[in-house]
Order: sequence, then C-alpha cells, then structure tokens
Amino acid sequence: MVREFVEDASMLIAIFSKPDLDCIVGELEYYLFDTGMATLQLMLALVNKGLVAHAMACFNEKIAKEVFNIPEEMRLVTL
Repeated sequence: MVREFVEDASMLIAIFSKPDLDCIVGELEYYLFDTGMATLQLMLALVNKGLVAHAMACFNEKIAKEVFNIPEEMRLVTL
C-alpha cells in the first residue's frame, strides 16, 4: 500500500534535521519535537490551501536518504 501511495503522490517532502540545529538542555534534545511542530504547521498550511497532506512514517531511512540526497548526519524524521 505504501508503494502505491508514494507512486500516486504529486509531491514528496523530506523533513530532516539534526540535534545541534536546535536547543539542547541537559540531556534533552528538542530537535525532534520542534521538527514535528514545524511539520504540523506545514501540513496545516497545505490543507488550508485545499491540498491533502499526509505524514509518512513507514519508510526505510537509509534508502530514502540516498534517494533524496540527504547528508548522513541528518535524521530523516518523516516524508
């Protein structure tokens, strides 16, 4: 099912980050939380424009990073 979803999509957006791009307090790294919040805002803006937005979690990070040419040190959070 995922394959068909991706093949039929008009656009894929890769959302990625790394810990040192955000605040770190003690042992708490906020980059995943803040990246998630930014993803939500992007999705809400797309829906507001009449588009359909769907976050995708079931993907192979290594393969997707190769396809999207994402640097190894980045964490691919969602598509």
